[in-house]
Amino acid sequence: MRRAPLTVLLIVSILASGCIGVSRRVETSEENRLQIGFENSEAARLFYLSMLKPKPYMSDQSILFAFPFAIGIEWVLHETEWYNHQVRRADIDQDGQISEQEARVLFRHYEQEQEED
Repeated sequence: MRRAPLTVLLIVSILASGCIGVSRRVETSEENRLQIGFENSEAARLFYLSMLKPKPYMSDQSILFAFPFAIGIEWVLHETEWYNHQVRRADIDQDGQISEQEARVLFRHYEQEQEED
C-alpha cells in the first residue's frame, strides 16, 4: 500500500526534473521511387490524399533518456518507402497505372483507418 504514493512521487519528480522533447523528421532514402502513371487527375488526387497519414510502421522511433534532465522521442518517416508502399497497395492489377477505381479503393481504406483512429 505504501508503494503507490512513492511510485507517484517518483514519476512526478522525474517528469518535473527535466524537459521532454518530441520530434518528427522526414527522410528520403537511396531507394528509388516506383514509377507509376495515373488514369486521370482524379486518380492522382485520391492517391495523394491517401498519403497524408503515414502509418507508424513506416517510421523508425528512437527514445533518448538522459536521466534526470531530459527525455527525447524522435520519429523518422522514410518518405520513399511510404510512397512505394502506397503505390503497391493502390496498383491492384500491377500494370504500372493507377486507375480511378484503384485509387478509390485505396482512399476508402484510408478513410476507414481515419475513422478508427
